[in-house]
Amino acid sequence: MLNPKAALFFVSVLPQFVDPADAAAPQVLTLGLLDIGLGVLWWGLFVLLTARLSGLMRESGPRKVLDRVTGTALVGLGGALAVTS
Repeated sequence: MLNPKAALFFVSVLPQFVDPADAAAPQVLTLGLLDIGLGVLWWGLFVLLTARLSGLMRESGPRKVLDRVTGTALVGLGGALAVTS
């Protein structure tokens, strides 16, 4: 309720899916509950995935590989920037 982006979404996008022939309140309530349900499902899956990945990243092997890959990417981007400027 305090997020202006969510309010703008509901004011601008949601009315497109409301049938003017039927009562608007039940339709808006249904669409709002659907949005809340999908948000809870998405963020729940996201939390479970990041919890599992954080456990994996505590091990030294995968962390070293990720450090090397990201380090190589950053050095490559820096080199590309140095060449183009």
